[in-house]
Amino acid sequence: MIVRILGEGQYELTGSAEAKVRSLDEQLLRHLEAGDEDAFREDFTHVLRIVRGDGRRLPDDAIHVSDFVLPSQVPSLEEAKALFEGPHA
Repeated sequence: MIVRILGEGQYELTGSAEAKVRSLDEQLLRHLEAGDEDAFREDFTHVLRIVRGDGRRLPDDAIHVSDFVLPSQVPSLEEAKALFEGPHA
């Protein structure tokens, strides 16, 4: 799995790190639907830690299609809804 953190670059995740991020992604969507900002912030922070800590930073000149694109800071629920729903919402 390739994850881009905006303003930082791309990271490659494999194995348990990839599985954790996929699981947390599902939880983030549930938090958005429930309007649970505290849980959303906690899990989003966890995703960023996993990507930065367990991911392998890819060289800046290597460009890959990203499976996930994340802001470098935890967004508010409203910002996250806009990111997930896009301009058609």
